[in-house]
Amino acid sequence: MKAITLHQPHASLVALGVKAWETRGCPPNGPMRPEGVRGLPGLPIEPGERIAIHASARQWGINSRTADYVRDVLGLDVWRRLREVIGGDPENCRQPYTRYPLGAVVCTARVVDALPIIDAERGWVVDADTPPLAIIIELDGSLTRQTFDWDTAALGEVDISDQLPYGYWNPGGWAWKLADVEPLAEPIPCAGRQGVWRLPDDTVRQLQEARP
Repeated sequence: MKAITLHQPHASLVALGVKAWETRGCPPNGPMRPEGVRGLPGLPIEPGERIAIHASARQWGINSRTADYVRDVLGLDVWRRLREVIGGDPENCRQPYTRYPLGAVVCTARVVDALPIIDAERGWVVDADTPPLAIIIELDGSLTRQTFDWDTAALGEVDISDQLPYGYWNPGGWAWKLADVEPLAEPIPCAGRQGVWRLPDDTVRQLQEARP
């Protein structure tokens, strides 16, 4: 099984089903990477392939400022759901983040798509180079998932602004759609890597035994 590594609290947010898109600088290698576009270093990913979500061993600002981020940006409901995962007082937003799973696989998910992130200010002109799917940063700062059907000339939009706090929505980047998340009751310790990497055999065995 392949894996990608995320900093906390983002890995646990995927496990909770809160974070539905993983933003990266490029798409995964494989069929989801358009011709001429650089793919994320590492192994290719097939559409719909299940991968492991690994929490980095390196702590990303695990301090009171991170507590403020979760409380003020993500909201108290998400905070309390995170507390169910990491333990501690669900009402104490200032409690240290020492309980986050670090250096471990926390869940698995399917990567069902990878879409370019486009800035509406630069215009999204429908022409021969128009991607059939894209994430659009609107002029008001909201996010929409837009589709264009060449057969019917229909433009569809789905508001995904609820995902704004959970990623880095930079124009020119890519958003990977995650689905069918299977959280683990107990994280599985494992060293991570950059890019898309392969889990060690013993970790795969533990993961198979832990999956429902």
